[in-house]
Amino acid sequence: MLSRLSLCRRHPLCQHFAAVVAASRRPVATFEAAPVAPLTPPRQTPNVMHGTRLATDPRWRRRMREDLYRRRMLAGPEPERPRSVWSNWSRRAELSAAAHRLGLAGLAGFSQQWLDRVLTFRESAEADGVTADSSSAHQNVAKGYELDDESSDSVAMATSSTPAESMPRDNAELVPTGRALIAEHCGRFLARELPHVPEDLREQAVSLLTSDQSLSFVAGHLGLAELLSGVDTRPSMLPLSVEADAFAALVASAKLCCPNLSEGDEAAWRLTRDFLLTRLHNSDINEWWTIDAQRRLPLLSESLAAAGFPADEPLEFRLMGQSAPESPVYSCFQVGLYIRREFLSSGFGETAAQAKDECVSEALKTLFDTADSRAPMNFKLTCADLASALE
Repeated sequence: MLSRLSLCRRHPLCQHFAAVVAASRRPVATFEAAPVAPLTPPRQTPNVMHGTRLATDPRWRRRMREDLYRRRMLAGPEPERPRSVWSNWSRRAELSAAAHRLGLAGLAGFSQQWLDRVLTFRESAEADGVTADSSSAHQNVAKGYELDDESSDSVAMATSSTPAESMPRDNAELVPTGRALIAEHCGRFLARELPHVPEDLREQAVSLLTSDQSLSFVAGHLGLAELLSGVDTRPSMLPLSVEADAFAALVASAKLCCPNLSEGDEAAWRLTRDFLLTRLHNSDINEWWTIDAQRRLPLLSESLAAAGFPADEPLEFRLMGQSAPESPVYSCFQVGLYIRREFLSSGFGETAAQAKDECVSEALKTLFDTADSRAPMNFKLTCADLASALE
């Protein structure tokens, strides 16, 4: 009987029947999660180029990578090339994108040809023989930019609204006008927002805002450096003054291209306000000018007289506190400034003289209304608001 069972279990049907019976006798499975074994990463071997290599990679792949790495090292570093030399560069598309990015696309009288002339320097215009009635499409072809028929038609349509006689040949005439406009806008804005600051200190802030470093910083972040014509646009070869002149010419063109004078002034003011004056936001305005140590006390006296205090009113400095005065490392002094027995400011320093100078600086911030607790500047002003405020 046992032998029959053993022989019967060799049959596939019997084996299936035995498995079903055994499964029916097993206890019901619980809902306890079984422990999961941690996943082990695949075995890796070092590689010269990529650092690691899977063990399943063929041997020829490592030799190929080593050979490619050796060839790349022999070829040397990649040469610095401007963006315009790549095959997917389209000057027409870049000019259109720049016009929309700057908010000049919907401006009356402004076109892509205007923007192309603004970003063209005299060397390029003289080399290419650009005349006043030449179109932007011909300039692009002369500079090596390939445009298809559709692109050329769209450029012609964009430039047909502005007469060519009113356009400048290059930006040489626009740069001085743009720099004067930027300086005027910055001076008016600071005079309205900081009326208690002396004029010479505001002029220092305006000179920093209108410097080549500041204007080139703005122009570079707007993407104007890649659109320039007539200069080497590689970052290492492009001087700061060229980018600064491009932004200044752009501000002047926004004013001159509009047939309506008020609309042109507002467009130029928006460029200066939105892209240059916003650098003052979230920054310490007192860092935009420098006051000599010998001038602080006379300037404080002048500011107090302008605030309504008598000119002969004496200033009283009091030592409010000190800590470890004999220690050269842990010493700390606090000096307070009083006028008419009223507290004005206080300052800290390692010595009493340093604390006194810091106290005078804090008093100037209070009188100039440039403390950290002051209200933020209003960057929603229009050009008409500046004119009415100055009047």
